[in-house]
Parts: sequence; structure tokens; C-alpha cells
Amino acid sequence: AAAERCIAQALERDDASALAWSICGLVGGFLGKDLEKAELCYARAIDANPSEPLAWLFTGTLRAWQGPGAAAVE
Repeated sequence: AAAERCIAQALERDDASALAWSICGLVGGFLGKDLEKAELCYARAIDANPSEPLAWLFTGTLRAWQGPGAAAVE
């Protein structure tokens, strides 16, 4: 709950924060078990900053969990 509050505050200040969207996906996906939310958050992060390393790292991990190994490597 504390992490979600911090994410909400960060996104209120800057809704284009790739870092905040990356962490949003991490918390939603891995703690909340909502992989669809994680995927959407990572996509927002990459849209905001195509060079955000955590968004790419977490997206690869998500893809590995979902099963498409080739997409995870990509």
C-alpha cells in the first residue's frame, strides 16, 4: 500500500515519468499479481522514455513469466 501511494504521488507530479510507470508495473505485476496492469505500465514507461532501462528489464521478465521466451529475449 505504501508503494502504491508513492507511485500515485510521483505520477501526480509527472504523469510522464518512465521510472514511476516502471515501478507501477513492478508493484502491480509482481506484488499485485496483475500481469495485464504490469504490461500496460511498462508500455507507458517505454512510450514516455524509450531508453528507460527498468521498463525494458521488467518487460523482459514479464514476457518470461508469460511464456514467450523469444519475446522476452527481444
